[in-house]
Amino acid sequence: NGEPGADQLTELAARLARARHAARVYLSRKGEEVMTASKHACPVVTGNLRESGHVQRLDGGDRVVIGYGGPAAPYAWRVHENPRAGKTQGRSPSGKTYQRYSQVGGFKFLENPFRRLTEGIDGELAAVVRRAMR
Repeated sequence: NGEPGADQLTELAARLARARHAARVYLSRKGEEVMTASKHACPVVTGNLRESGHVQRLDGGDRVVIGYGGPAAPYAWRVHENPRAGKTQGRSPSGKTYQRYSQVGGFKFLENPFRRLTEGIDGELAAVVRRAMR
């Protein structure tokens, strides 16, 4: 290129591109890992809630959003925050028998796997970026 330092800048740009790609791949895989664990922890009556779990990649993969929605959106948050979710054994707190109820999973079915699987994510992501920058 003839410019002083041009080769070094070109190399740095390539290393940064590799690091960004590696970070995107890592975040995407981590999102999928959390969602898989979350679906295993999700209460199931009809399957709509569990099947609505999704991982979205936004901003070209720089952001990963995980959540539940679709036809389950009206009740997903209520189930997630209900400590009795998946634990009712078919009875309401007043003793009324439920016609349909979940026998699996529990509340905080997204939050708990997320917290468990992202503990230490800063260090893991930093290591991924460092390896890609070599």
